Amino acid sequence: MNSPIIKKFAPAKVNLFLHVTGKRDDGYHTLESLIGFADFGDRITIQPSDQFSFTMTDSDFPLSDKDNSIIRAVNLLSDKLGKPADLSITLEKNIPIGAGLGGGSSDAATTIHGLLKFWQETLPQDEIDKILLKIGADTPACYSLEPAYIKGIGEIIEPIHSLPQLPAILVYPNKFCSTADVFQSHEGVFSQEAEYPNDFADKKTLYEFLASQKNDLTDAAIQKIPDIQNILEVIKQQKGCSISRLTGSGSTCF
Repeated sequence: MNSPIIKKFAPAKVNLFLHVTGKRDDGYHTLESLIGFADFGDRITIQPSDQFSFTMTDSDFPLSDKDNSIIRAVNLLSDKLGKPADLSITLEKNIPIGAGLGGGSSDAATTIHGLLKFWQETLPQDEIDKILLKIGADTPACYSLEPAYIKGIGEIIEPIHSLPQLPAILVYPNKFCSTADVFQSHEGVFSQEAEYPNDFADKKTLYEFLASQKNDLTDAAIQKIPDIQNILEVIKQQKGCSISRLTGSGSTCF
């Protein structure tokens, strides 16, 4: 049976709040966050080829196996299934790198979805999760493609089925923000886990809950990119603004 051409959308991930709750012995920080997905993102096309190739619209995106999440996803799943990577992948890159929008994780998770369909294969979810975690801590959350609370280093996922659709503006200052650097600069007492609802009746209920939360990485991100402070203030001043916040480790504000 011939493999089909697969086209997939990889949405940007938005952290509606983000608390740093601790640090493990291995250096990873533990987190608590409520995430949603935007209707903005990257687009991935997988099609048959005599040999593996990868192309994209952004030449500044890392192409090495070590740094590129899509190539890592292909290699890991190819090895797991014993399938030759005789395919080509084209990435239409729209999510900025270092923007706090989970672009690399979303691309990898979407690639796994696409490859399973391309190869017409299935795997138990726990096996898929092992592959996703090897790529990145928040990749499993991007694979689920639904709003969720995430905990631990990102591997504990509690889906939220009632999250209302929200209008939002995403503002990227055109500056790369290193996740590692921001976490290294984060100072202060770790946050206690929030008492969060499992259901949101409407937008008002959600906004009231989010207003009592924060992004613990904001100050550290501002140290790296002072423009973030100005952007947050400008957003806050807009008529009808309910929340003005940084997503992830920056530098995008919403």
